[in-house]
Amino acid sequence: MLGPVAAWDADGDPVALGAPRHREVLGRLLIARNRVVPVGRLVADLWEDADADVDGGGHRGRDGDAPVGGVGAVRTFVAALRRALEPERAPRQASRLLVTQGPGYVLHAGRDVVDAWRFEDTVARADSAAPHAAVALWDQALGLWRGPVLADFPGVRWAAAEQARLEALRLHAVERRADALLATGGAREAAVDLEAHVVAHPWREDGWVLLATALERSGRRGDALEALRRARHTLAESFGIEPGPALARAEAQLLKGSPASAEASGAVDGVWGRAAAAWERAVPTRSRARLHATAALLRDLAVTGADGLEEAREHRRDVVAAAEATGDAELAARIIGSYDVPAVWTRADDPDAAGELSRAAARAAAALVPGDSPALRARLLSVVAVESRGDAAADGPIPRAIGPVGGGPAWGTPAGGAPARVTVESRGGATAEGLIPQAIEPASGRPARGEPDGGGPAQGRPADGGPARATVESRRDAAADGPIPPSIEPADRRPARGRPAEDEPARITVESRRDATADRPIPPSIEPAGAGPAPVGPAGVTAAGAGPTRAELPAAEPWRLRAERAAEEAVRLARRLGDPALLAFALNGAFMQSFGHCGGAAGREALGRELTDLAVGHGLPGHEVLGRLVHLQALTALGELNAADAEAEEIDRLAHRHERPLARVFTSWFRALRTCETEGWSAARPLYTRVLAATADSGMPGLAQGAPALVALVPFMRGNGLPGPTDFPELDAGPYQPWLRPLLLAGAGATEEARQALDEAPRPPHDLLQEAMWCLLARAASAVGHEPILRRARDELTPAAAELAGAGSGLVSFGPVQHHVHAIDLALDEGHLF
Repeated sequence: MLGPVAAWDADGDPVALGAPRHREVLGRLLIARNRVVPVGRLVADLWEDADADVDGGGHRGRDGDAPVGGVGAVRTFVAALRRALEPERAPRQASRLLVTQGPGYVLHAGRDVVDAWRFEDTVARADSAAPHAAVALWDQALGLWRGPVLADFPGVRWAAAEQARLEALRLHAVERRADALLATGGAREAAVDLEAHVVAHPWREDGWVLLATALERSGRRGDALEALRRARHTLAESFGIEPGPALARAEAQLLKGSPASAEASGAVDGVWGRAAAAWERAVPTRSRARLHATAALLRDLAVTGADGLEEAREHRRDVVAAAEATGDAELAARIIGSYDVPAVWTRADDPDAAGELSRAAARAAAALVPGDSPALRARLLSVVAVESRGDAAADGPIPRAIGPVGGGPAWGTPAGGAPARVTVESRGGATAEGLIPQAIEPASGRPARGEPDGGGPAQGRPADGGPARATVESRRDAAADGPIPPSIEPADRRPARGRPAEDEPARITVESRRDATADRPIPPSIEPAGAGPAPVGPAGVTAAGAGPTRAELPAAEPWRLRAERAAEEAVRLARRLGDPALLAFALNGAFMQSFGHCGGAAGREALGRELTDLAVGHGLPGHEVLGRLVHLQALTALGELNAADAEAEEIDRLAHRHERPLARVFTSWFRALRTCETEGWSAARPLYTRVLAATADSGMPGLAQGAPALVALVPFMRGNGLPGPTDFPELDAGPYQPWLRPLLLAGAGATEEARQALDEAPRPPHDLLQEAMWCLLARAASAVGHEPILRRARDELTPAAAELAGAGSGLVSFGPVQHHVHAIDLALDEGHLF
């Protein structure tokens, strides 16, 4: 389409399309973009000019109407096109490309085989790419043009709108390519192209401004001023319009010798090369200064756009490894701690690399001399917190409570009437910080929040020399959910962070006449006396014979909890030191570790406000963008969409001003979500289509992978239905597969497979989408009658009842969490199924 109508085969050889009418039919069907064009419409369009000759044997009717026999002529043209486009198709075999459908014809062509559509897609990618990558993409897009759109049919009415639209997009591409060239030091090349551009299209003011800028940066300030004067004269004399503000600003800057004049002398084009050459000459090849410079370069590179982010991620690991290989603990600490790039997405783009960096930061922090370098320690702890993403926690399958040895549900009374028991013992009188089953209730009916063996309130102190004990007894079975009693404390009222005294092993013991399923992490403050954790079975427990089941759980602290503590300590140190930049990065870590439970949007809203105010007050634009993104996401979760709108506008302004293109990916997602909330799915769907395409090239695979599946689920999760077996053909759920799969199986009627998938599903990661993932599990559990998952989902989601499910991510919203909790209650209380 981008030139005379033409076609090529798979080897690049031209296809003989026949007479002009044949090519016109092909052009008309391409304009329709895979939609049916009725035969009558084709006839009317082809013979719209009353004075045109009839090509193909038809005879014009009265008053210039479509000719008698026009329908037959069109069918002849179509048959000839089919033979040309599908030469290997057997006689009488139906065409798969040019298809008869209903009252007319449709051309089934993929976007990758039509030049105009490839051009549009490449333009969309170039618009969001970093400057260097954008230049290549603009060249690729413009290289598809062979002439005017449908050049052999310049005056036909049926093509006019598409010709105008594509030509406008081409002019946009020419100017954006010049803009990218200017950003990458290609001012001279841009000036040559723009001279021809403004001659051919003198009414385009942006072209004149770009030309003047290119001339100025090429050292031709006089030519730049002349170009602007010529633009003013041309616009006024030829088109009768006054110059716009962009032209006036460019002229004013030139006349007063703005800072851009330094760039005009070619300084920008040459300073990088000169500085790099001087560095190579002056700094020895093995100097550790090279490590510092490389780390700083990668830190800045990571925020320049998709290409920079990918390159920085690729090389960061090598820089850290090189720093550790020196054997200089302080050097390694400074190199690792220098990578203070703000992060906003809690599903790691590269979990292995993020984990390596987090562990390297922890090693570096441990190697520092206690009491020295508190700022460096805070920076390292912040790296631990930022890089330890929510999906790094190994939570294991969602608990089914304590079940009998033979399997089956566990919502009864233990065999033999014996009470279920949970005991925490330590010779050191350790504070119990783990998580004791929420479902356990005392036989007496009184709250069991950590009563000592002798009864009475649990606020006292254990007997001297005796073990601190928290015992809960009940005739009900235990699902390991709730917090352990906070009131069990050592005799001196201090937290017991170390190992118990007298080398006695601290342990958590679950006793019951049923098997125990380990659910939550055991207390992080109690560590085994030996070198390693207690041995465990496949489910995290060790069963003992025919007697009461006994489980000794390993007491190693989960990495997620360590990261949470690292974030808290980093913020504490940064506040004490009064370092605004350090505090901003520490707050970033606090945000990344703020997902310990559902329903934390209000806390993140306050954190986002604090980070934004701190960044504004101390001139930290990168952290201001982050603070506003955190604030936007939290406001969206709370349903405060107007306030979130204002943040999105400010983020876009900052992203443009400080060259943070990736921020616009998040604001585009937000606007699609907001449209869905206010105008419905139909209005939001095209916005989601565009933002998914932009996200795919954003350099953030942790954000892009599985995102189409989340978007496709929106209309189902906002209603009461289940996706059917044909609703998601070949859709990759990416990292969300474990929580999406039960729902898809339930929708396909595979009840037992769905129940098994629910049994195997891990707890949703502690991140921005945990509420949405719980809603998916609840919907599937309701459909197949999985009561334990329903109860767990209700308990998890209830703290988030005032929020929109998933909206805290800024990506999608499954509607109010309260609606999902209400649906769970209906399913549990009334047996109602979705």
